[in-house]
Amino acid sequence: MKNVLFIEPTIRPIGVDYLSNKFSTFYASNGKEKTLIKMINENEIHALITRTETITANLIRSCPSLEVIGQHGVGVNNIDVSVATEEGVCVINVPDANFVSVAEHTMMSILALSKNLVRNHKEVKKNNWDFRDQVLPSEIADKNLFIIGFGNIGRRVAKLANAFNMKVFIYDPYITAGGDEVTVVDSLIAGLKIADYTTLHLPLMKSTEKMISEEEFNHMKEESYLINVSRGQIVDQKALLYTLQQNKIAGVQLDVLDKEPPDPNDPIFKLENVIFTPHIAGDTKEAKDRCSKILSEEVAIVLGGKVSKNIVNKEVFTTSKILGRGKNELRRHYDSVSNTINESK
Repeated sequence: MKNVLFIEPTIRPIGVDYLSNKFSTFYASNGKEKTLIKMINENEIHALITRTETITANLIRSCPSLEVIGQHGVGVNNIDVSVATEEGVCVINVPDANFVSVAEHTMMSILALSKNLVRNHKEVKKNNWDFRDQVLPSEIADKNLFIIGFGNIGRRVAKLANAFNMKVFIYDPYITAGGDEVTVVDSLIAGLKIADYTTLHLPLMKSTEKMISEEEFNHMKEESYLINVSRGQIVDQKALLYTLQQNKIAGVQLDVLDKEPPDPNDPIFKLENVIFTPHIAGDTKEAKDRCSKILSEEVAIVLGGKVSKNIVNKEVFTTSKILGRGKNELRRHYDSVSNTINESK
């Protein structure tokens, strides 16, 4: 029987129960490299289920029984995917489980910023009822929403924004045509110049790291807002801090930061024109249950020697090491897998 390792705190019960009914399951008390290597090797673990833990090259190379790393969520920047591929280890993620939750969080952020929700809440609690005349809220109808990244989340945000009668503009290198409800802009700067609200929905890669920095902020309108529910490193936080301190934009909502958890002494926490949430945009009960269910099902598929549609590194099946990896069950199934791999792309 195959062995699966969970890391406390782990995925939702619906996923744990699914895998526990099919495989032998073990639990690591924490996600430290030393702990995981010990647990994996002592129990001949075949699948490792992760959430936010860092899965290093050393860990992957030190654990010859490992066949699958299942990431509870979309982003896999916490996993050394290239080394996993070299070592014949499949990396699985769940790209489409939480897009509804993230899109709703985005619209909540737009409304909270436009209505000065947090500041009004604080002032009322301080018995400053007159704050209602000091900072006026704004409507979002007929305002320009600029969506950067037009995948599942971006499309859902556009749909919700259309219901509020916002004018939606998008920028995505892979999208060349819009439609009746969205307008494609030909450059990042062009969209930033017209945006009343800019929202980020793209993965962290070398090409997107610090994508929004000093130059980009200089092209934004003073009355505009930025929402980041993707990855903190996509925004240059030093440039953002300066921009906010100088009131070059109206404010931001940050669900993510460049360092998580953040330094409590970070000067950005002293600003009134920022709303923070602790990287929870996609963490609704419904999304977590959905993500856990999908992840457990896809991990089980791969442990059964078949191809999951959610394998991030499909090139793993063409590497040489997978054919010689001693305990890797996928060795037996390589021929059948290689015949079907193109169908799952």
